[in-house]
Amino acid sequence: HSFTSSFLESIEGDSHGKLNVVGPLNAINLVGKIAVNGSATVSALGCRYHLLGDTLLLKPDTIVLDNIRIRDDFGEQGTIN
Repeated sequence: HSFTSSFLESIEGDSHGKLNVVGPLNAINLVGKIAVNGSATVSALGCRYHLLGDTLLLKPDTIVLDNIRIRDDFGEQGTIN
């Protein structure tokens, strides 16, 4: 959350999948795939966005967003790549 706190607020949600913890203790990374249902507010926009159960790929120091479906509180939908 320390990375996202500069641009996201009120992060909520749940996930399931398989993650591996890799790397030395002073630089731990999560690697694997997780399905996420959740929401967060983009601070600069003041708008809440919801993830619609898509799968995120986690690599060392990276979260891959590939055709991730989102929707705002007004029901408008979009895709993150």
